[in-house]
Amino acid sequence: MGLLDAHCRELIESAMDAIIVVDDAHRVVLFNRSAERTFGVPAADALGGGLDRFMPERYRGSHAGQMRAFAASRVTRRSMGMLGTIAGLRADGSEFPMEASISHFEVEGRTHLAVILRDISERRRLESQLLQAQKMEVVGRLAGGIAHDFNNMLMAMFNFLALATRELPEGHAARGSIAQAIAAGERAADLTRRLLTFSRKRAPAPGAVSVREVVRGLEPMLRRVIAEDVRIRVALSPDVGNALADTGQLEQVLMNLVINARDAMPGGGTLTIEARNQALDEDYCRTLVGVSPGEYVMLAVTDTGVGMTPEVRAQIFEPFFTTKEPGKGTGLGLATSLGIVRGVGGHIAVSSEPGAGTSVKVFLPRVDGGVAARGVARDAGVVPHGSETVLVVEDEPTIREQVAQALREAGYRVLLAGDGVDALVVAGAHAGEVHALVTAVVLPGMSGIRLAQELATTRPRLAVVFMSGYPAESIEARGIDPSTCEFVSKPFAMDDLLRRLRAAIDRRRAK
Repeated sequence: MGLLDAHCRELIESAMDAIIVVDDAHRVVLFNRSAERTFGVPAADALGGGLDRFMPERYRGSHAGQMRAFAASRVTRRSMGMLGTIAGLRADGSEFPMEASISHFEVEGRTHLAVILRDISERRRLESQLLQAQKMEVVGRLAGGIAHDFNNMLMAMFNFLALATRELPEGHAARGSIAQAIAAGERAADLTRRLLTFSRKRAPAPGAVSVREVVRGLEPMLRRVIAEDVRIRVALSPDVGNALADTGQLEQVLMNLVINARDAMPGGGTLTIEARNQALDEDYCRTLVGVSPGEYVMLAVTDTGVGMTPEVRAQIFEPFFTTKEPGKGTGLGLATSLGIVRGVGGHIAVSSEPGAGTSVKVFLPRVDGGVAARGVARDAGVVPHGSETVLVVEDEPTIREQVAQALREAGYRVLLAGDGVDALVVAGAHAGEVHALVTAVVLPGMSGIRLAQELATTRPRLAVVFMSGYPAESIEARGIDPSTCEFVSKPFAMDDLLRRLRAAIDRRRAK
């Protein structure tokens, strides 16, 4: 029995769950290594003491009676979780949830109780994170859907404005108002791009970005989200360079930092946004993972708020970590910002002391390239015409008619359909050849991608142009080779569509 006892003891000591045995006087007679780790108490300190020291004080009064009632019930075992979740107390005073199973056995005529405890705090944390992630996924899908529908409305607005401009003579007073409306629409298009980025329907496109323009462009919005008792100070170095970034994502990072700074100053204060060129040398980068020495653009957001303790500062980039009240923050802002900055080879540094405010510095690689233009594409040059037959499929009637009108004016013969099933019927009923398909990607019932595949089975030389408020990556993700088709992202100018259509037809004809 001695060897068996030794093996049993080793099994108990190596168990992942805390195992505690108490005698009939409710004194601890066994306290395994997992129990030591779980409660932060050495076995030598636990042995001979009571079990109630490992539970919050508010439960201790009823604990002894419950233990006696269980011993008298003669129930030999309970499965894990049958007793429900109970609260444990660590040596440092922190509480945590546990699941418990309990059994009793006789040793030399004395009743002993064995309690197996499982710390489920990590499970609870993961469940909470999963719930939060699911909520964010729903919000993301909603944002993506809104952006897609909004792009359709912008399409109609842009092209009606373009038609109105054509009808007005040069120098007409209304042309200035129309130009302002188009500019406002382009800002709205930028907003939909940001929504698509948030919903992960738009892939980031890092390039040379003017940090100065991003700050200045976002400044009016930032002033609207800041309380009246917070003063904003913007200090941008005259020679600040361009940074490697995605414009929408950089705006997201800046907005996150400003909102955090605002929340850190409930009694008012000063918020400073500054940007300048800065070199990071080898000594600075040696202690940082993934940061290389070189030239950077530094964007800093500094507040005069409550500051952070070292313990809080060590956790701020953890997903779902937040010091805000429930419902006031997701805990994703800084984690998302860190991912964005690291994604382009950048770095974030945080300085903070309790009562002394916080400064968050974002270092983005400096680039020499020019800044890419934003807004609706408007290519210069002659707009190509054609005489082929084009099937246009779009469920939004206004867009469908606008596209059809532009194609007819360019010389094409046009067939119209509102969805994929209707398009197959229209194409099948057409006596002549259908040379090209211009279709929305998202359609009721059958997607535009599926429609193109169906039509290609009988029309292998069919040219295809996809239209969508989602990015071109949505085409590639469904297994479509982008080299075999053209793509225009809503909202687009009709001239751009005509160029894409001509390119698609000529490429298929050449093959």
